[in-house]
Amino acid sequence: MESKQASKYRGWSIVSVLFAAFFFVVMMSNIVAGDLSAAVVSGAFMISSSALCESVSRLSASTRITVYRAIVTVAVFEGVLSIGQVFFSAPLTWGYLGSAVKNPLEMTNNLGLVEVGRAVGTLAHPILLGFLCAMGIVALWGGAAERLWVKLILSAPMLLGILASGTRSALLAVLIGIAVLALGGGGRNRRRFAIVFVALAYSVLAIPRVVERFSFLKSLEGTFSLEHRMRSITSVAPLLDRDSRSVLLGEGSNGIQGLYERGVLHNDKFFAIDNQFVYSLATGGVLALLLLILLVVSSFILGGRLNWAAATVMVTFFFSFDSLSWNIPVIVCAVLLSPVGTQIERDEELAEIK
Repeated sequence: MESKQASKYRGWSIVSVLFAAFFFVVMMSNIVAGDLSAAVVSGAFMISSSALCESVSRLSASTRITVYRAIVTVAVFEGVLSIGQVFFSAPLTWGYLGSAVKNPLEMTNNLGLVEVGRAVGTLAHPILLGFLCAMGIVALWGGAAERLWVKLILSAPMLLGILASGTRSALLAVLIGIAVLALGGGGRNRRRFAIVFVALAYSVLAIPRVVERFSFLKSLEGTFSLEHRMRSITSVAPLLDRDSRSVLLGEGSNGIQGLYERGVLHNDKFFAIDNQFVYSLATGGVLALLLLILLVVSSFILGGRLNWAAATVMVTFFFSFDSLSWNIPVIVCAVLLSPVGTQIERDEELAEIK
C-alpha cells in the first residue's frame, strides 16, 4: 500500500512544473527588461503557485476538501460583503486599487441589477470579486460540500456577489463551469448536476432586469468593453512582428506602456490589455504564451471533473482580464488546478463502484 501511494507522488506534477516554468519566464523577462521590482513579484508568484499546487496534490482527500472549503468560505464572505456594498451603501473596505482611482460603486453595473454600481468586496477590482465567487461556486459543487441544501444555501451569496460585481464574464464562466461539472459526472451525479445547472440558469434569467436586457450577452453588443477586448486580440500580429528577443521573451510587465506608444498594442486610451493570452505574449513573449497554453491543456488532460470546471472558468477570464498578474487568481488556480488529488478521488469512486 505504501509503495503504491508513493508511486503517485514520485516527482512533481506537470501542472506544478508548468506554473513554475511560466512565472520563471515572466521573471526572466522582467529581469532582462531591467524591472527588478516586477521580477521579485513574478518570482514570488513562481514559488507560491508551484509550491501550493504541488502541496495540494499531495494532500489526502479529506484534507484537500478542507482546502476547497476554505476557498468557498472566503468567497461567501466576499459575496456577503459585496451585497452590503451594493444594496446598503457600505463603504469600500480598502478603497479601489489602493489609489485615487474612480470609486467602482460609481461605475455602471453591467448586469443591470442595481443602479449603484459594481462592488469589490475586500478585493482591489470588481472582476477579482467575480472571479473568486465563480471559482467558489465551482469548488462548492465540485467537492467542497455533499448535501444539496448546503450547496444551494452557500451558492446564493456567491451568485449575488457575481451579480453585485457586474462582471459578465464571471456569470458566463460559472454557468459553463457548472455545465462541465454536470457533464463530467456519471449516473445520478450527472443527472443531479444537470438539474441544478438548468435551475441556476433559469434563476438568473428569471430576474426581470436581466430578461429585459437579455443578461450579459445582449448588453455586450456595441460596448467599449467588448470592442476593447477584441482590439487586444488584433494586437497579436504586431506583437509577433517585434525584434527576435522581444518576440521570444517579451518586454516585461512595465513594457506595456511603450507598446501602446509605439502602436504595437491598439491604443484606445484604456491602457490595459484585458486578455491573459495577449498579455503573456506582450510581457513574456512566445515562451510565456506557450507555457500558459500548456498549463491550460494539461489541466484538462491530467485533471478530473473539478479541474476541468476550474480550468474553464480560468480560461473564460483569460479572454477578459489579465488574471495571472493578480495574486487572488494565481492562488485559487494553483489550488483548483492541482490534478493528482482529483485522480485519487476518482480512483476511490471507482473502488466504491466495484
